[in-house]
Amino acid sequence: YLVGFFSWILIVLSPYVVIFYSDTLGFFVSSLILYILSFLFDNRSIIKTYCLYIVLGVLSVIGYFIKPSLVIVYIALTIVGILSIVIKYISVRKNIKFFVAFLLSLGISFSFLQYYQHHNEIYNIDSRMTMPMSHFIVMGMTEKGGYDPQNTKENFDVKDPKKRNQMNIESAAKKLNEMGLTNYLKFLVIKQSNNTSDATFGWRNEAQGVGFLIPFENYHDHFMNKIQKIFTSSESGQNWKGYALLNQLIWVIVLIGLILSLPLKELKVQFFKY
Repeated sequence: YLVGFFSWILIVLSPYVVIFYSDTLGFFVSSLILYILSFLFDNRSIIKTYCLYIVLGVLSVIGYFIKPSLVIVYIALTIVGILSIVIKYISVRKNIKFFVAFLLSLGISFSFLQYYQHHNEIYNIDSRMTMPMSHFIVMGMTEKGGYDPQNTKENFDVKDPKKRNQMNIESAAKKLNEMGLTNYLKFLVIKQSNNTSDATFGWRNEAQGVGFLIPFENYHDHFMNKIQKIFTSSESGQNWKGYALLNQLIWVIVLIGLILSLPLKELKVQFFKY
């Protein structure tokens, strides 16, 4: 709980929260999913369990449409579920009705949102412009694993979605072949370090160091001007150690909490670790 609490503080302090982007929304939805699951682990009421599984199904679909990578929550849940069945902590027969309720909620929600995507008066979706999952796989294997304008342009240039997907699959295979197993594992370690070693989460490192929050005008008020410069000036982020130091202190508390949780063997704790 402390790890979760301090993680929330870290996100709230980050300037990323003011950017309406899938990462921020994805974090919010995934937090709600984890919150629902924390109740399911301890809940004993049958009616309440049904309701929680139905809500979980709806949130899962919303999360998938916002950011497909949120499926990682269910990878962790599957691992813990299999362990629970093997160790006989849970009975498949007793819980199958709840799983069916979850699947029904999942299927109905997915069908509704997919139908709404293509039958609404607010915006039109051109499915030919859809970026396949393979595009993001290739992007995640390029340089530091961030946004790659060259690969994006190549995808836009190929008008046929099937050919676009095939191009990305071939590109990913080629990159894997060129790197080899050893270099690919080394790449993953470096990528993980880039993602987690700095508690500012790369603020102002993206967009060639220009960043996202570019003010229309600078405040003349001394105090407001100082606050503004923390997040938007060229001296902020990596070069302004005040903001970075505060985030790093909280990040250290989170990491210590994660390390202290290693000896705990409860299935609920194992799930949150994964």
